[in-house]
Amino acid sequence: LGRTSCQPDLPSPDTPESRPVRGDEDSRRCTRLALMDMCQHEGKGANMLQVLAERGAESIVDLRSPSRKLKCSQNASDYADALQALGAAGVQYTCIDLPEGDDAQAIANEVLPLMRPLGIQAVINGSFDDVVEVADLISERLCPETTNGYRLSEARHDKARMHEVVDEAGL
Repeated sequence: LGRTSCQPDLPSPDTPESRPVRGDEDSRRCTRLALMDMCQHEGKGANMLQVLAERGAESIVDLRSPSRKLKCSQNASDYADALQALGAAGVQYTCIDLPEGDDAQAIANEVLPLMRPLGIQAVINGSFDDVVEVADLISERLCPETTNGYRLSEARHDKARMHEVVDEAGL
C-alpha cells in the first residue's frame, strides 16, 4: 500500500523532559496527532501541548469527551501559555468537544469529517475507558498504519474479555 508507520514522540510519564535518541527513525515521527482527553489532566495538559510543539508537532487535535470537566471553550484562560507556544511554533491546533452519547460509531462519524482534512497520523488515547472505542474507531479510519484497531477495543479495557482473546489465540 505504500504506507509507512510512524511513532509519536511523546514525553515519558516519569521524565517529561526526556527525549528518545534520534537516528534514522526521526523521519518516521508522527507530527500530526489527535489526543483523546490527554490535555485534561490537571496541570499536565498545557505542558503536554508545549512539549509536543517543541518536539516538532505540526498539527494537534485535542479531543475532549463529554464526561471531562474542561471544555474547549475554557482553553482561553486555562491554556493561554500553551496556545501561545503552539502558535509561535506554527502548530495547527484544533480542539473538538465530542458529542454526548453512548454510540461510539455515531460519535466517530460526527467527528471524522472535522479531522480528515488535517491528515492525522496517530490517535493517542490518554483517557478513561468511556472513550476507548471512540478513539479506536477514529484511529482505525484515519490512520490504519498506526492503530490498534477497533476489533479488539473491548479487550484492551475489559480484563475478562482480554483473557478470552488470549485463550482464543492459544497463548
